[in-house]
Amino acid sequence: MPTVSLIFMLMAAFALKHFIADFPLQTTWMALNKGTYGHLGGVMHAGIHATFTLVILLAFLPLLHPQEVSAFLVAICLGLACGEYLLHYTIDWAKMNADRQLHCSEVVLEGGKPRGRLITSTYYYWMLGFDQLLHGLTYVLIGWVFVMAATAP
Repeated sequence: MPTVSLIFMLMAAFALKHFIADFPLQTTWMALNKGTYGHLGGVMHAGIHATFTLVILLAFLPLLHPQEVSAFLVAICLGLACGEYLLHYTIDWAKMNADRQLHCSEVVLEGGKPRGRLITSTYYYWMLGFDQLLHGLTYVLIGWVFVMAATAP
């Protein structure tokens, strides 16, 4: 299969992965606690993203590099997944703190327990869009580094 087709498939895999990890697999507990630096909710959320990224990269590696897959290329995949973890965690943490500072949403309590967020400003959507843009650009960067490494002679 031509490399260009594989690159589009890789980007589609990242987009699907991002939707699954950022929405269905993100619990309310994770979503509400990403703004507290070091909280397990944010750590787990970013960890899910990084794990899926690693799986995608390792699945595409033999397609882009049909020769013997080296430990070096596997290490590149691990490094990119770690980079995804750090970037995803930081982007989400920053968005949650900007939301808090700008009062764009409020935590909804039900029976004294946090159940979600009530959006109180259109800036919330601007931040959500910017957050998603940054995540998308992260995948473009990861994809570029991965393809360059995997297709190098």
